[in-house]
Amino acid sequence: MAHTNWRMRDAVAGALLCLLLSGLLLGCMQRVQRVSGVRTQCASNLKQIGIAIHGANDLYKRLPPVDSNYPGTEKSPQGTVLFHLLPFMEQQNVYKMHADSNEFKDGKSMRIGMLLCPSDPSTPPTFPPSNYSPNYQVFGNEAGGKQTIQGIRDGTSTTLAFSERRGTCIDGGGSWSKRDPKFGAWVKSTAVFQSEINPPDSGDNRRWHQIHPGGINVLVCDGGVFFKSATIDPEQWRRHVVIDDGLPINVE
Repeated sequence: MAHTNWRMRDAVAGALLCLLLSGLLLGCMQRVQRVSGVRTQCASNLKQIGIAIHGANDLYKRLPPVDSNYPGTEKSPQGTVLFHLLPFMEQQNVYKMHADSNEFKDGKSMRIGMLLCPSDPSTPPTFPPSNYSPNYQVFGNEAGGKQTIQGIRDGTSTTLAFSERRGTCIDGGGSWSKRDPKFGAWVKSTAVFQSEINPPDSGDNRRWHQIHPGGINVLVCDGGVFFKSATIDPEQWRRHVVIDDGLPINVE
């Protein structure tokens, strides 16, 4: 009888251990699925921005500027890259509300889902938030827009157009409406690359920001979306950013 009780206790303990391990494994799998799902949603948002960029370029034969009027006349609406892309993202009503994107100051009511990463709960204190920021090397700040998709001489499949950024990053740094080229885009000139692109980020407004575990979603100029490792070589990142240095790039 004693041996029988011992075996029964052992069997019960084994069953409880199996249930515990199964629960832990299920919890881990669910967390991995949630992380993967959020990253996929974020990549989908960037994909929509890529489609909008090509739509704007096809219509106006130029890309929108970081912070100026577009598409080319002094009476054109003034705003950020993302503001000018709103009509190409089924946000015509928002776009038509004001002639200057800086007039959108209600960050709570003017949240646009496709411009937000589900992994980032932060929001700017005033201006409407965005987790996606343009590459200044591509969009510049020429009034009316100057650069074109066709003018990306290093190739559209490897040149970065947008990357992720935290919603709260200095006032307006993560906003689709805040008009200020100092905050509105990352990487201004080759002279400041080393301070702006060294991964991992330090919260510096000029750098890309890691929101997802392990790396960052990026949009390249041909509309493709990729996940770049947080440990990417800074020189390779620099080559992805520059539009005309002619240097080879390791496609990861």
